[in-house]
Amino acid sequence: MSQSNPKPELTSCFIFGAHDAIGGCVRDRLVARGVKVTAFMPESVIADVTVDVEYTKGNLEKISREQLTQSLAGYDVAVYNLMPEPFQSVSDSIDLYEFYRERLVNLPLKALECAMRARVKKIIFVGSLLSYFARTWREMHLTERHTYLKAAAEAEDLLVRAGKGEANGGIDTVFIEASLCFGSRATVWKDIFLDRFSKMSDVCFAKGGVNIATPECIADGIIAAAYYAEHGKLLPVGDADYGYKFIINTMMETIGSPDRYKATRPWRFRDFGTVLKRECKAAGKVCGLDHRYIMKDIFECGAYLHNLADIDIVGNVREYLRYSELGIIADYDSAEGIRRSMRSIYPHRFDENGRLRAEWIGVKTTPNESN
Repeated sequence: MSQSNPKPELTSCFIFGAHDAIGGCVRDRLVARGVKVTAFMPESVIADVTVDVEYTKGNLEKISREQLTQSLAGYDVAVYNLMPEPFQSVSDSIDLYEFYRERLVNLPLKALECAMRARVKKIIFVGSLLSYFARTWREMHLTERHTYLKAAAEAEDLLVRAGKGEANGGIDTVFIEASLCFGSRATVWKDIFLDRFSKMSDVCFAKGGVNIATPECIADGIIAAAYYAEHGKLLPVGDADYGYKFIINTMMETIGSPDRYKATRPWRFRDFGTVLKRECKAAGKVCGLDHRYIMKDIFECGAYLHNLADIDIVGNVREYLRYSELGIIADYDSAEGIRRSMRSIYPHRFDENGRLRAEWIGVKTTPNESN
């Protein structure tokens, strides 16, 4: 895209899933820019969410295409922020592939087709950074090993082709592949990791690391994409690369139990994945990420975006999306995002000013600690 092109006009945006931290941040930032925003809110959460913008409530699975098309009419851009959590476990009585295909392909396709009928110019899907690594590390066959990534790869391919692009009479279709997000409740951390960490004298984890982000960071990427991303772009959006030692120790220090991280040997960490899978199976559950492999495939690796193969992916994406022209100052505190998540997961450990209560200093997390 030529840097001389004028900034496209953006007057209105329809957000599927404006109720979580990322969607809410997109909503608030667009409203501050003078953009008209309508939020599509699941009926199951509408009573628990304070919404100060126009909203449409409904069930995306049940709403008719005619009704959804009418709701989308007149909007410049749609943001689809309803992709399922990769670590989500579901009953082993269902077909796991069909479960994820329904949520990663069929429902987004329904939204895309209705947006096309309503003559929306662009739709942005918010997915997972794991899709970026599945594309980049092809030799690891991640889409073959992990059902979620198989369905996610199909979604990126099919939805881009179905969108066709506005220039071809369709809709510009863009994917934001969001980094691991800290700054909200992030129950996956508590349910899968923190309750387990509480049983360890030292928190044994991999030597690798990952790119992380705050909701504000991902929201800015979505907003910049609404202005400048071209059809078919798959854009990894994140902020800082951190090793697990820093991430885990920051988590533990925030809740009063510092310096708990201890690097484990690779084979022991892979065994941990096998244990997780057995526990899942015993509970009658399956996960879209195969625990046997995800520890080796992703967590042991340096899932970084800065200077990956001598390329600064984060910097390149921000340059492409012309942050500076939009007045976006990419100065995020991802470490504070970790602390925010911990305060939201364990609110009873903190006072009204967000300070750790004295009685929790030096106390490990307790298994299944009530919050």
